[in-house]
Amino acid sequence: MLTIQFQRAGCDRYGNPVLDRREVAYPLLLDFKKIGTMMTGRYQLSSVIEHVGLVPQMGHYKAYKRLLPESLNSNAWVEANDDII
Repeated sequence: MLTIQFQRAGCDRYGNPVLDRREVAYPLLLDFKKIGTMMTGRYQLSSVIEHVGLVPQMGHYKAYKRLLPESLNSNAWVEANDDII
């Protein structure tokens, strides 16, 4: 398992906290041999956690899980949002 965290918050020109709302593209299959790091191996995207809120200090988290992570052809995901799955 590999965990990658993106810092998606910063400050505006007045010092107020703001979120970076640009979309992050991530391949379903990440091969570290291709990007030349010390790590080797292939990792497959199987889940994502999303923060939903106006500022980093407040908000809500939702999780998404790929139903068949062993199949790269699977594009079926389930959303977990409090008690709604």
